[in-house]
Amino acid sequence: MRGGARRTKKGVAFMLARFCQPSDVYALKRYLERSLSELQNRGNQPSCLGALLHIERRLGIRLSQDLLAPEGLWDRWSAAGFLETADPSHWEREVAGWIELAESLD
Repeated sequence: MRGGARRTKKGVAFMLARFCQPSDVYALKRYLERSLSELQNRGNQPSCLGALLHIERRLGIRLSQDLLAPEGLWDRWSAAGFLETADPSHWEREVAGWIELAESLD
């Protein structure tokens, strides 16, 4: 069940990033504020962060600074467990790649 929930949240992150609405920034940020506070909660946070950063860039807004501040929630969460990379821009590029692929299939 947990694996399915992770895939669902990753799919939601992709959908929000693809349709790119201002309200999605707030929804993703609220989710990350809660889930990054739980260091044992591992799974879809990188995808959600990538989606948040992608939407911010596309809309020209920036709300993620506090999440990404040195010693902030992202730093503490990413240091608590194995990640391919803790670099937030890596996760934004991954989400952008998903969107590019989806749009090429439209």
